[in-house]
Amino acid sequence: YSNVSITFSGPSNGSVLANATYYANVVSFTATPSLTGNTAATLTYQWYYNNASGSQGWIAVANNDVSNVHTTGMTSSTLAIAPKTTANNAQVYRVTVSAAAQGVSVNSANVTLSVPA
Repeated sequence: YSNVSITFSGPSNGSVLANATYYANVVSFTATPSLTGNTAATLTYQWYYNNASGSQGWIAVANNDVSNVHTTGMTSSTLAIAPKTTANNAQVYRVTVSAAAQGVSVNSANVTLSVPA
């Protein structure tokens, strides 16, 4: 395979009100990768989260494993988040996009989830 380089457009910070009703208010983070080199490379995605201080370390988002949050799209270019409480305010997210066959893996910029009271 040819070498491949991955750059990003997005994601951007997001804000959403908490709602105890299942999946009532949703915010989405989208990262759009651009390839140079081998533009036919197969890309994989994995979203990660951390607390505001960074002390938690990066944890892969799995199916609804973030406390008080419903998530979908954790292995796609768009992560949808529906917080139930304000406890998730200031959580930080990023996506890692990989072209495994080419040995390339790149993290997006960090984005912050705002859940105002």
